[in-house]
Amino acid sequence: MARFLFATVPQAGHTNPGLPIARALVERGHEVVWYGGRRFQAAIAASGAQFAPIEAAADFGDASLDEVFPERAKLSGLKGFKFDLKHLFLDNVPGQIADLRRILATFPADVLVGDTGFLGMAMLHELGGPRWATYGITALT
Repeated sequence: MARFLFATVPQAGHTNPGLPIARALVERGHEVVWYGGRRFQAAIAASGAQFAPIEAAADFGDASLDEVFPERAKLSGLKGFKFDLKHLFLDNVPGQIADLRRILATFPADVLVGDTGFLGMAMLHELGGPRWATYGITALT
C-alpha cells in the first residue's frame, strides 16, 4: 500500500475538505500522516490519519486572522488579497518545508496531498521532494 502525507493550511476551509479523502485512503489500507493545525487534531485522528503538528510554520489556531495581523483588518479588495498571499501563504513556505522534511525523515511518503493554498508541497517537490497533488477548496478549483 501507499504512504500519503497530507499537509494543509490550518484553517477549516482548507482542512475539512480533505478529511473524507484521508478517511477513504485509510479504509483502503493506505498509511496516512497529516501535517496540520493543532485545533484539527481530533478531526484528523477521527479520519484514521496520524496527526503531525505544525511546528516551524505558523499555526494560527483559533485566533482571528485580524487579531494575529491587526493591519489586515484595514485592508480590503486587492490590497487585502495581496496581504493574505504574502503573510498567510508565502511567508509560511520555509517553515512548511522544514516541517515536511522533518516528517519525511521518519515517514517517507509516496505522495504529498494538500489543499490548493498549501504552497510548501510544490516548492518541496522542486527541491527534490515527493510527488504532490492538491484538492480544490473553492468552486474555481
